[in-house]
Amino acid sequence: ANFKAKLTANKAEGAAEHADHALTDIEIRDKLKQAKWTEPDADVVTPEFRSKFIRTASFGALDTMDKGPVRDALYWLSG
Repeated sequence: ANFKAKLTANKAEGAAEHADHALTDIEIRDKLKQAKWTEPDADVVTPEFRSKFIRTASFGALDTMDKGPVRDALYWLSG
């Protein structure tokens, strides 16, 4: 009986400290998916990335400052 009383007291303390402690597995998975969904995108395209992509894809013939349909297509493909 003493062991059960200690266990319930520890659970009560743990639940007070950690609100996530009482969640079910489905609720935990849902919470993690929501957190991942609301995170900012990791694929933010920088001007440096675009320039490097265009130079690499055109084998050094084009850069972001050039004009023309090929440069425009590569710029669009870079992100």
